Amino acid sequence: DLNNKFIVLYAGLISKATKVENLVLAANEMQNEQTEISFLIVGDGEEKQRLEELKSVHNIKNLVMLPFQRRDLIPMIISASDVCVVSLPSIPIYDVDVPTKFYEYLACCKPQIGICGGDLARIISSNDIGFTVKDGQIDKLTDAILSLKNSPSLMRRMEKNSSVLTRSFSLDSLAVSFNTVLEKQIKKETNKVK
Repeated sequence: DLNNKFIVLYAGLISKATKVENLVLAANEMQNEQTEISFLIVGDGEEKQRLEELKSVHNIKNLVMLPFQRRDLIPMIISASDVCVVSLPSIPIYDVDVPTKFYEYLACCKPQIGICGGDLARIISSNDIGFTVKDGQIDKLTDAILSLKNSPSLMRRMEKNSSVLTRSFSLDSLAVSFNTVLEKQIKKETNKVK
């Protein structure tokens, strides 16, 4: 039951790479003392059955797992959640990756917890839109969740910052940035020729 709960959402592929197990472990850690917090995992993938088994073995009652939902429902699911989790593997190639779900969460102005490093961690931290932790840091993950749950003013600030950051990813803003970079490169190449 998710009614009147503080909802921590992950929506996406459930694979070894996405490290969703971190959320299952956090839910297990928090289920007895933090009964007003629920975890919602929406998606499918190679690891889903194993995570459902973990849920069953540990009798994790504050964790709801749903299959992939229709694309048009995702914004409503995100909006109904309090905090959204984006997770990337700790492999160097992912240091420059910013997954689509980050932008979906951002567009809904939700504070985010990144289980990641690299560019995504930098964007989340430098824009004060959430917290970042490393894979396996369950205590830090639960601390981040509690910090957000226990501070409505922190939630509002991160929601506001998400709204501001969303504008920098608009097509107009990206086109201006691209044009600026292109003009600098053309000028640089022109000066080489002279």
